Amino acid sequence: MPPTGRDLSVFAWAVGVALVLSVSAIPAVSAAAHPPVRQCEALAPMTEVKRCYNERVADIDRAVERAYGRAATAARELDAVTGHGDALPALEESQARWRAFRWADCMDLRAALAAGGSGTGVFIARCAIHMAKTRIAELDAIAGDDSGTKRPELPAALACRGNEPFWNLAIDGRKAEYGRLGGASGRVAATLAGNLSSLDYLKPRLLVWRGRAEAMSGDLVAMITRERCVDTMAEEGPGGGVFDYRVRVSLPGGEVRAGCCSARN
Repeated sequence: MPPTGRDLSVFAWAVGVALVLSVSAIPAVSAAAHPPVRQCEALAPMTEVKRCYNERVADIDRAVERAYGRAATAARELDAVTGHGDALPALEESQARWRAFRWADCMDLRAALAAGGSGTGVFIARCAIHMAKTRIAELDAIAGDDSGTKRPELPAALACRGNEPFWNLAIDGRKAEYGRLGGASGRVAATLAGNLSSLDYLKPRLLVWRGRAEAMSGDLVAMITRERCVDTMAEEGPGGGVFDYRVRVSLPGGEVRAGCCSARN
């Protein structure tokens, strides 16, 4: 049965047992080995090697849990904004599957490949550390801690529009104006007060503007992503109908609108 919450502490115990029972000589390590592995294998006697590996695996276990905590916080925030409640359960399922795979790959496969040899404990520990480092990078990307990728600056204001029915939404920080065609009455517009927030950990980044007018019974919510958007009914206008942002608008009455946006200077 694969481990659940404390899988790496189990790994540490298993590595310790494997080292005590099977290791009589540690194979040489290449210069490209991870520093923790190289440091452990340079130690003597074997009791110190075992202790070093146990500590390294326990350290990476704690790092995985911290990264998972950051990702879980990001997933909760996304669920709160969208109201779907799908992100956190999906992350929890993903983490459980990763733990099961790691157990099978490191504890079962690597031990079998070692065939009872003297390096069994080393193989298991290397696998545990390598897979944990990869998972930490994945979780940090989910949490928005991927500092290696520079995100474009947020636009100061956005002009959005859609068709059938025709509508437009002009967002400028905490203020917005929503307009639509009102049949015989012509264009109907409402001024709203609200807030623009950014979910930077999503790819593409999700901008969310939420606000309402005094006459509205609920909030207008606009969810905006930076991705190519084509308005076929604006091909003759500026930019040839191609915009940099895509928007989905949820109106207070429950109607949903889709359209395109451009940054406003």
